Amino acid sequence: MVTQKIDKDDGILGVYHEWAREIAKSFDGLSVICLYEGRNELPESIKVFSLGKESLKIKNLKLKILIQLNYAVRFYCYILRRYKDYDTIFVHMNPVYVVLGFLPWRIMGKRIFMWYAHPAKNIFVRLAYLLCDKIITSVPEAFYARGKKVVAIGQGIDTNLFRNSGVYPEINTRILYLGRISPAKRADVLLGAVRLLNAENINLSVSVVGDPSENYCDKEYYKKLHGFVEKNNLKDVVTFTSPVPNYMTPGIYNKHSIFVNLSPTGYFDKTVIEAMASECVVVASNEAYRNVFPRDFHELLLFKQDDAKDLAEKIRKILALASGDRNVIGKRLRKIVERDHSIFTLGERLRSAFEQII
Repeated sequence: MVTQKIDKDDGILGVYHEWAREIAKSFDGLSVICLYEGRNELPESIKVFSLGKESLKIKNLKLKILIQLNYAVRFYCYILRRYKDYDTIFVHMNPVYVVLGFLPWRIMGKRIFMWYAHPAKNIFVRLAYLLCDKIITSVPEAFYARGKKVVAIGQGIDTNLFRNSGVYPEINTRILYLGRISPAKRADVLLGAVRLLNAENINLSVSVVGDPSENYCDKEYYKKLHGFVEKNNLKDVVTFTSPVPNYMTPGIYNKHSIFVNLSPTGYFDKTVIEAMASECVVVASNEAYRNVFPRDFHELLLFKQDDAKDLAEKIRKILALASGDRNVIGKRLRKIVERDHSIFTLGERLRSAFEQII
């Protein structure tokens, strides 16, 4: 398995620490190459090899090419020295490793698979699609191409960790956005809907949990969100909070009754599935969720992309529901996760995808 990080404390990528643990149960052995290794609590039977980003602290951008070369050398050392230890490669969300490793892997007769659930279709993604035996993704809408080479197996969510604890009974008016802060994630649409609802004196509170990346555009976007809240006198309604490690987020979901996801079709954010497992009422604009949500919930839970007015209308209707009706929705959403997206069946779903003959 080749992945970006093995770090249980990472707010976004920490879940893949647990993916490795569960995937290993369905195979004879698992080794992991990662760019960065942080807190690692995987069993000793899972061998983890870091390319060293956690220890390389060079700040001079002129030396960036040397850092990249160092990563590449380590990568080749690992895949060549340990060639007898594996017969299948599973690259997670990093098509560049497919391109780098393709030639030696093919010469050695290895099978190559890549997990990719993102709308991007840059040159590396396109090349990886051509070079891989198969592309594994969460849902068909999460990858740009279709056909027998692309296999959708659902997400991998820990349904023991993400559940309704029942600890916070008085949460009916609390709304949550949780995820990376960037223009692509459209958090501004939620704030636009909140402004409309606040003007009607509808009682609610909104938590925006997440940070921008180091990208300049993401940081400027984050500033604009804060500016919008101040300009529209929403500081008593909207709170901004930095992310926490993935294993700590169940408590955040449990403190909210409505989860809003604003990503356009092409994304398939795992936070939506986590919220469903936690029995939140989930509202989304992504057309992929038409094939996830029960058909009789479509009118209530799906809103028009980038339409703050339509989102406000959906939230208004959900807030007007009796608590019992909301509980029914939450429980039905959780059953979907248990059936199609549990981490405890991820390894077997992955193995089945590997074994299918094109």
